This record gives sequence, C-alpha cells and structure tokens, in this order.
Amino acid sequence: MKQPLLGVISTACVVMLALGIISINEHSFFMGDLSFAVMACIPTQIITAFVWAPLFDKMSPLAKGLSQTIISLLGGVVFGSLLHFVAGQGMGPTPQLMMLTIVTVIATFWLMVAWNAWPFAAFVSSPIPLGIIILGSAYLLAYLVFKLAFNYEFLSLAPIYIESLDPKGLFAAWPALAFLVTTVAVIMLCLLMDFYPLSNYQWEGFSAASANSVWILLLAGLVFYLCVYIVKIDPVVYMVRGPVSFIFGAFILLNMLENSVFSERPQPLRGIVLALSAVVLAIVMQLIYQCVAQLLNPEISAGPMDYQLELWLANAMLAITFPLIVVMSDFFNLWPLRSQSNDIDTSN
Repeated sequence: MKQPLLGVISTACVVMLALGIISINEHSFFMGDLSFAVMACIPTQIITAFVWAPLFDKMSPLAKGLSQTIISLLGGVVFGSLLHFVAGQGMGPTPQLMMLTIVTVIATFWLMVAWNAWPFAAFVSSPIPLGIIILGSAYLLAYLVFKLAFNYEFLSLAPIYIESLDPKGLFAAWPALAFLVTTVAVIMLCLLMDFYPLSNYQWEGFSAASANSVWILLLAGLVFYLCVYIVKIDPVVYMVRGPVSFIFGAFILLNMLENSVFSERPQPLRGIVLALSAVVLAIVMQLIYQCVAQLLNPEISAGPMDYQLELWLANAMLAITFPLIVVMSDFFNLWPLRSQSNDIDTSN
C-alpha cells in the first residue's frame, strides 16, 4: 500500500478511533478532564516526534511507537500536573487552565517550526538536553503570553469566573486565543508552501526566526482582522470553523499523507493547491465531526453564548484526534498498515 491511499486509510482508522474514544466517555469528562489530559501531552509529543526521534531509529516500529507514546504520556503527567496545581490552583479544567494548555501547544509550534528551535539548536547539539530546553522554554513563553494577553473579566458575572485565575491581561481571552490559533494555521500554511517566498532567501538563525515571525504575524493579523472586525464573525465561531479546521486538514496532508500530494509541482503552485486541499478537508472533516457531535449530543447548541458545538469540534479534532495522528504517523510510521520494509522517504 502506497501514498496517498495509505494515508487515506490511516486517516479513516485514526478518525474512527478518536470518535470511538469520545463516544464512550461522558460529555463533560470528554470536554474537560480528558481533553486537558491529552492536550497536556502534546508539547512533549512534538518534541519526541522531532527532536528526540533519532534516539529511536534502531527500534522496530512497534517498540519505537510504544516508547515514544510512553514518553509523551509521562510528559503529559509531569507538565499536566504542573499546569493543574500551579497555574490552575488545583481547581480542575477551568477555562483559564484549558486555554493556557492550548497556548503551551501554540508556543511549542512557534519554537519548533517558526523559529526552527532557534536559538537553542545553535548551542545544544545533543537531542535530550535540547528537547528539555525547548520544552521548558515553550511553557515559559506560553505562561508569559497568557499572563500578558488574556483577560477574563467578561466572565465576571458568570458562575465559572474565578478572579484568582484571571491574569487580567490586555485582551479578552477569546479573541486573544483566536488570534494565536490563527498564527498556527498560518504556520501550517507556510509548511504546505515550504515557507515560500521566504525560502528564496538564505536566512539563518535570528534572521530566519525574525523573518518567519513577521511573515506569520502579518498574515495572521490580516486574516484575523478581516474575519473578526470587518466581516464581524464571532471570534470563537471563526476560530473553530476557520483556523482550527484548516490546521486539522493540513495535519492530514502533512502527517497522514506524508506531504506526498502534488509533490511534483513547484512552489508556489504546489502550496496553493495543498492549501485549497486543506480547506476542502477542513470542510469535510468538520461536517463529519459535527454529525457525530449532534448524534451523541442531540441537545448540543451552536454559537454564543456557550459555543457548545464549536468547543466540541475543537476538542474532538485537535485535543483528541491530532495526538492520535502524531502517534500513528510519527511514532508508528503508519505501522501496521505499512510494514517497516515498505517505509518511504517522507522528507518532502
């Protein structure tokens, strides 16, 4: 079995597994403790998949996949406990704790993809300390951004508001989160386009990190401003229906289909076609997940004020399915659907 059929079947398996896990759990548990616990594993999972990957090269697909999965789970326990008891004051999956956890994932994407592990990779060559340093920096960056930018005073009259957990930052929490998620969507777009047109220049280190940051922030700011302030789409609806779904579609193309689609096309044509494909996948997967959400929870409502359907979709796609995608594609290398002897080059 070869790509793209291999990726399509693998995606179907992962989606069915994710939806099966969601369906056997009570709604409030899935939306709270389960989603938090799995999201807490993602930063370590990203580091394990990329920085620590060489440590597992000589293992069989099964041993490699299990080892990397266990390390990700241990990271989730350590950092999840830190978030829960320190940042969350042991009060459970509050809105503040859930959003801070999401920001840790966003910070990891920025350090690993937008900055290409700069400046740490320039001074540390050994994978283990490099990964630990990046992880610690991601959590520190996330905490600083959260304290500076997030404000929950709009919830002050709601029963769920806890003043001691409110960092009282510069921006209302939902728009702040929506913008940060938009930056990750732009990062995924940059990956689909091989960072064209920035890749035409020989930037390295600080120059590359700075150029990537400016490019990502400009594109994300433009999209966010047009959608939220010009078209006036609700920030949460925009975030889930737009960036979150696009990110999910891009993950399928990059991880499950191993960036094999339209590989013979030059940039920027290839990136444009891939971006459009990600949009199509975003729409299709969004419809599939929405049907399941309404089947499991017929009373679920969409839009303000509770955003029940939107938050269900976001948790189902990125909190539950995305980590399973990483496990299947990066940890197990699509094993057992592809045997070790049939591994292909996924460097493209």
